[in-house]
Amino acid sequence: MTQQIRTEFLNATQDAFGHLEYGVIGGTALAEYGNVRTTSDLDVMVPHNIIDVVEGHLLRHGMVRTAERGIGYLASDGNCYGLDITSDRALGQTFRTTRTQHRVMPVDFLLNSKAYSYITRVGPDMQQKKASDAQDIIFLLDYMRRNDHVPDRQHCRWVVDHDFWTAFCGSYRGAEERFQRLGLQRDPTPSASNRGTRNSSMEIRRTSRSSSNH
Repeated sequence: MTQQIRTEFLNATQDAFGHLEYGVIGGTALAEYGNVRTTSDLDVMVPHNIIDVVEGHLLRHGMVRTAERGIGYLASDGNCYGLDITSDRALGQTFRTTRTQHRVMPVDFLLNSKAYSYITRVGPDMQQKKASDAQDIIFLLDYMRRNDHVPDRQHCRWVVDHDFWTAFCGSYRGAEERFQRLGLQRDPTPSASNRGTRNSSMEIRRTSRSSSNH
């Protein structure tokens, strides 16, 4: 989508959510920070306690049902763009309220989210999506360095996770140096708690996908 349509979509989403909490993540959020990778939908994260009511609320406030039975926005260019809604539990994170323009999540949150996505990808398109996640992670690391942004380790649980760090840095030359330049260091040992959270949230996502297909 073009920058004009992206801004229109973000404004419409903000109007539709109203008082409900949400945060913009994914490719659209990165585009707001200057990433040039194209995206055709908008990903948002909501607290798990509203996930069951949010679709109905959005449909009553300007959003539409897509041909695939999802939620979308009919833009001024005549195209319908998808709105992908995920709960914080499904992403293995705790929702953080944001008051930035268009409720775009902070960069350290996005980095943590992308690290989690990378380590939990499954399915036939797993490698393609992991490659896209990796590009986004490198973009965020370079963005932080250019803007002297020091990430809060407390908000980077999945970035410093032993399993993610080992897998990612083993696949991408120079990645470990990029992390360390920002003051991040790998957890010394694998975390049983993190592994349990990954398994739990992946089950939530599998159940959600199964329900949407019926």
